[in-house]
Amino acid sequence: MIEIKINEICPKAGSNRSSFYRNFKNKEQAIVLYLQLHMIPVYLARQPFKNTKEIFMAMFHSINDMAEVVDLLYTNDLSNLFL
Repeated sequence: MIEIKINEICPKAGSNRSSFYRNFKNKEQAIVLYLQLHMIPVYLARQPFKNTKEIFMAMFHSINDMAEVVDLLYTNDLSNLFL
């Protein structure tokens, strides 16, 4: 398991620890927002949906585009954040 520390996230985000905690309660909350910001646009770009199959295909495409991140979440026992 790889542990990601807030002190590692902040410099990559161009922020500091106090700013992080002003915006997020914890790392998990930041990860969920990251997933939403990156997966939802891919999903919505496939509209209009003509049927249920197209809805599911759009969901799978958005997951596939984030495959590396999803794999990391599963590897680190954080799949609940993705689900």
